[in-house]
Amino acid sequence: MSTWNKDIEASYFRRIPEDAMEQSLRKPFSQSDRGKLLVEIGIVISLLPEPPARVLDLGCGTGWTSAFLARCGYEVVGVDFAPEAIVSATSAHQIAGLTFLAHDWDEALPPELGSFDAAVFFDALHHSDNEDAPLRTACLALREGGICVTCEPGTGHAASPGSVHAKTTFGVNERDMTPQQIITAGSKVGFRSASVFPHPQEVYRSVYGQQSKVTLKDRLLSTRAGYVVRVLRTVTIQQRHWGIVVLTK
Repeated sequence: MSTWNKDIEASYFRRIPEDAMEQSLRKPFSQSDRGKLLVEIGIVISLLPEPPARVLDLGCGTGWTSAFLARCGYEVVGVDFAPEAIVSATSAHQIAGLTFLAHDWDEALPPELGSFDAAVFFDALHHSDNEDAPLRTACLALREGGICVTCEPGTGHAASPGSVHAKTTFGVNERDMTPQQIITAGSKVGFRSASVFPHPQEVYRSVYGQQSKVTLKDRLLSTRAGYVVRVLRTVTIQQRHWGIVVLTK
């Protein structure tokens, strides 16, 4: 049974220390994993239609992803259900073509916003209690043929030390969010097709990360032939567990 509480989730930015809020506003440069985040947002942008397409950034938090998109020339609406996050985002990121809205992503967006060419969930959908409703909101907001790009943590995320700390300290939701979960929910709410691309985190682990040489298997994987195996594993098997998903309406 889920113990998730939306009010607790929405109050996260009200309860974190002031320095943590400041760090959130300076993402991704303030983070120890800034390199990974920069690669991820770059790949997400590469999958979007060309500017000046209209992009809906769902679960934008304090708005760094929305700001990156707006600086690329997109017309962006960043949405989050945490009012404090939206107030901070609006103050911190004053960029032409960028607006923010405090809104529950489980509910359809105001019709006066019009339709969007693309929607993005960047490290956000896994904080929901159920992925169906946010994906339905995204689908309803898109024009026919529009796309939804999700960059989410996959298998093992919920049990990671950082996730356990966030859950126990702040009561936020931390779930695994595999490509198959997203594809299944997307099909249910109206998306007609889906594609899965290797997640940058898996690419890093398999290609750029240091390979252990403790066991025979480890030593084989650290060889040049093993490099090929790691790459193939990243673009095939691992997509079931970690992957960037593009849903098309």
